[in-house]
Amino acid sequence: TEPRLYSRYMATYSIESILSREGTPSNTDKTSYTQKHVLVSVSVCSNVPGYTDPKCFVYGRCESVVQCFVAYLIEISVTKYELALPEFELYLEQIEDARLKDELNKHIQRLCCIGFNFNRYDINVMKTELVTELLRFTTIEFAIKRSANTFMCISTPELRFLDILSYLAPG
Repeated sequence: TEPRLYSRYMATYSIESILSREGTPSNTDKTSYTQKHVLVSVSVCSNVPGYTDPKCFVYGRCESVVQCFVAYLIEISVTKYELALPEFELYLEQIEDARLKDELNKHIQRLCCIGFNFNRYDINVMKTELVTELLRFTTIEFAIKRSANTFMCISTPELRFLDILSYLAPG
């Protein structure tokens, strides 16, 4: 069989938030804050067998919505790796360079997590908690920042968060 240039499996997610007056930042000379966006829920769905039904994590039903979200994505990633590994075993056996073998193995393990407007909105709503939970479960390999408040990618050994808007034509 021909080797794949892309992963067959991925997950998508969407967040919902509300405006709250609690916890708003302090006003400055030039800016007056009235409300703050607060994460209420995260919905996840993937095409990994066993995880194809949408799952929603709602504030109040989880100790932490982001904690449940990250744990679930890592669980999907483990299953994805178990399913994808046999397809690449022949190639892994043929590679002699340990560094290249490790890179391919990481590629097989990593689950692509696609968000819509992740780099402008979602990440800013859950940035602190997302980084905390990623560091609790795994390590952050790299993050690609566009500007002060936008990220193109956040990558761990198990997950890679991408924004679909980065890959679509404008308009």
